Amino acid sequence: SDHGELFERGMYGHANEYLYESIIKVPLLVSTPGQIGRIDFHAPTSSIDILPTILSILGKEIPRSLEGNILPGFSDFNSSQPVFSFDSKSTPAKGKLSAFTIAMIWGIYKIIFYKGYESIEDTYELYDLKNDPEERNNLYGINPLLTKTMVNELNRKINQINID
Repeated sequence: SDHGELFERGMYGHANEYLYESIIKVPLLVSTPGQIGRIDFHAPTSSIDILPTILSILGKEIPRSLEGNILPGFSDFNSSQPVFSFDSKSTPAKGKLSAFTIAMIWGIYKIIFYKGYESIEDTYELYDLKNDPEERNNLYGINPLLTKTMVNELNRKINQINID
């Protein structure tokens, strides 16, 4: 599957600006040569992790410039690194970000940032995915230290993306 569908909050489908779990949490199945049994892993990963995983399975060198990590089950997976999801349909491929949504899952927390949309105010949302898997209780600003840490890490990624 390449994306989920949103059937809540008065929104339907996947052609929108939102990055809630029902849109970004999708299954990934990997079958390796000679694999006999099924092994399930439940960890946030990203599509950028697929290429390094395939290279690893094939015994090929993974270029240092390649973004992404080897998926769980194929290496010592580091679940402490943040995982990002991004949507910016109106930004040119070679341009700086204009209207976009970026989400980051880091541990049990997820932050979402909306920027530059006419229909949505520039805003953050912060959720505890362990205790609030449906993302109904926005914690943004309630815990200042957590909020600051999450915003700083998210801004680091935005600045990395926005380099010419």
